[in-house]
Amino acid sequence: MRRIKKLRKELWGFDWPEVNNMFENIYYWPKPKWMRWEFFYIKRNKIDEL
Repeated sequence: MRRIKKLRKELWGFDWPEVNNMFENIYYWPKPKWMRWEFFYIKRNKIDEL
């Protein structure tokens, strides 16, 4: 669970309101403005895999 929280904070930042909520599905969260789509999908799928 710590690894998931760490990866979520790396991707969406500490100020995202639901970053620590493990019951929240990440597929509906927006892509960060500075990130390319391919890297976003790779990182999001890794979080989902864990």
